[in-house]
Amino acid sequence: MDTVKMLAPYTIMCHIKDVGLDMYEDGFLLSEVVMGEGILDLKQIVANSAKAGRGHAFYLEMVTRDPTEIPVFTDKYWASFDNTYSPLPGRDLARTLNLVRKNPPKKPLPRVTG
Repeated sequence: MDTVKMLAPYTIMCHIKDVGLDMYEDGFLLSEVVMGEGILDLKQIVANSAKAGRGHAFYLEMVTRDPTEIPVFTDKYWASFDNTYSPLPGRDLARTLNLVRKNPPKKPLPRVTG
């Protein structure tokens, strides 16, 4: 929500979607879900955007695929961060995992396989 508030005054158009999260062995899963069934506070996002007074358009984004695996518990995931000048603080990962754990999906995440 901090990002929405910060960027709203500069936004002229955005796509919007809702997402669900779930844990799996190597990290967590991220999936687009039906609007209102995910973790995003869509009403607040739209309200913050309207408050900025730019009258920008929203476009619904809906991707049909299996959940994206975010394998944060593997060395391979972190390999691309080894050469960065500003390493990611562990607190950012802890915040993200806390968000995943506190917002389990109400039903299984959508899948297209099978």
